[in-house]
Amino acid sequence: MIDFCDFVRPDWITAGHHELIGEKLDGVLAGEITRLQISMPPRHGKSLMASVLFAAFWLANNPDKQIIHISYASSLSNEFSRQIRAIIRDDSMYRRLFPHMALDPDRSRLDDWKTPQGGGFKSVGVQGGITGHGADLMLIDDPVKEGDEQSPTVLENIYTWYLSAARTRLHPGAAVVIIMTRWHPLDLAGRLLDLAKKDAQADQWETLVLSALAEEDDPLGREEGEALWAERVSRNELLAVQRLSERYFAALYQQRPTISEVPMFVEGDFVRFDPQRYKPAAGDSKPTWTIDLAMTDDDRSDYNVFARWVKRGDSLRLYQLHRFRAEWPEAKAKLLELMDEYPDDDYALPKQLLELLAVQTVKAEKPAMMGQLHEVSMPKDKVSRAQVHADLVRRRGLLVCEGETGDYFIEEHVGFPDVAQHDDCIDVASVATHHFGFKRTVDIITADPADQTRRDVISETIERLS
Repeated sequence: MIDFCDFVRPDWITAGHHELIGEKLDGVLAGEITRLQISMPPRHGKSLMASVLFAAFWLANNPDKQIIHISYASSLSNEFSRQIRAIIRDDSMYRRLFPHMALDPDRSRLDDWKTPQGGGFKSVGVQGGITGHGADLMLIDDPVKEGDEQSPTVLENIYTWYLSAARTRLHPGAAVVIIMTRWHPLDLAGRLLDLAKKDAQADQWETLVLSALAEEDDPLGREEGEALWAERVSRNELLAVQRLSERYFAALYQQRPTISEVPMFVEGDFVRFDPQRYKPAAGDSKPTWTIDLAMTDDDRSDYNVFARWVKRGDSLRLYQLHRFRAEWPEAKAKLLELMDEYPDDDYALPKQLLELLAVQTVKAEKPAMMGQLHEVSMPKDKVSRAQVHADLVRRRGLLVCEGETGDYFIEEHVGFPDVAQHDDCIDVASVATHHFGFKRTVDIITADPADQTRRDVISETIERLS
């Protein structure tokens, strides 16, 4: 593999970690390794070597076999496909080395192309459709994109898609290579390694873990603290990145993702109240429903959540919560039913595609209530938009109705963002705090948990939810 890189890329500079990667990929090519995970920091050549050059090299040695390439987005996977096609079609050194290689003119789509020998390449984004395609080699390059690592639902969906769709497309004896920067303990690499540890019958993985700054038992034999590719990314530059966030540096650069010691929500910080006894009163805000839509009804999908809130002074009270799986016709019927039952309430929805479509539909059905529909702007990623109500909960300003609905509202929060299976209740609460104009007053993520009792409760809760 390294010889091939040197031959077809005159500008190629082989570093020590490339040698190790090359040895593992040679093992895949020889059929000695069928399950390989390579975790390493960004900007160290992993995608060029493993997704582009190795794919071109492997196909030249197996021109009658199939590759499926997967990235977090189809556009990224298609870009790798474009580069590989260009090598096969136009690179003089490659054609000199492998004169039998060419592209089939009758099957040359960017995301699905063939060789004259019947092999080929299929590029797809995570959760994309691959029915009808089989793989002798599956390359998975960074299946998690920035921001999605904070969503337990997204992480679960990626893992489920791999098990139910991608994994089922493998031909007998096929190899899987996962090349990624680690984001979260429950990302695809983490889940698969955990499964292998628990079940000897599950896929067992050869792993190569390369940290940006060397740690104990470094596979390259570096001194602790030595940079992985100092000529390109110096130790000082890495230390500067580390100063920005220890937690993210540990995950993205050291490949040691962890669950935060300071989760955003702790069960004991939520205040419960009896909504029948403490009804909205004079001086309170107008009751407002916040909406989070999912519009699917299968057992693994997110929930539609409708929540009724009242703001009293510096606190926010959750009076009702409706949480259910349903497609849009049923969800719309429920929303219109609530609007008939509570015609004087306001209704707030985030400025997201599903909710904006819902606003247009409801305006057509209930034109007299147009003034009661509000669109709420919030940050894109879930953690950022949840910071405001995390602050509110921490200072015991979020009161939750007693009963089963209040129980699962709190339970979902306690595991967020690290181990919760769903985050729909967090979303409706975030809409409420932004709609009512609450501001963030403390940094929940970086706050120092000085109270040891609180830290013990946090650890016990995370262990239980995990």
